[in-house]
Amino acid sequence: MAEHVVVVPSTGGQDCVDLDSRWGVGAILSWKQSICDSSEGPVWVQTDCSQEFDHSGYWMATSLDGRNFDRKVTYEADQSGSSIAQFVCLSVGR
Repeated sequence: MAEHVVVVPSTGGQDCVDLDSRWGVGAILSWKQSICDSSEGPVWVQTDCSQEFDHSGYWMATSLDGRNFDRKVTYEADQSGSSIAQFVCLSVGR
């Protein structure tokens, strides 16, 4: 499977996402994310791209297998992860 792993610009080179792994239904989007240059494998992340990340808070869920996203967490507006989610939601595929 092809990978298009890029560094998320707003995290100072810490976080990487695989833009080719993205899949979604409606505004719900999932993707593989990892800590750049880490030996740890990536995790799957899911969110609703229609959320107002910087106004009313947002939710993100994680999964090890890309299928079971039961680890859902709600965050305050502009809290950790919103810049990554916005980057992935707004990135154009190749």
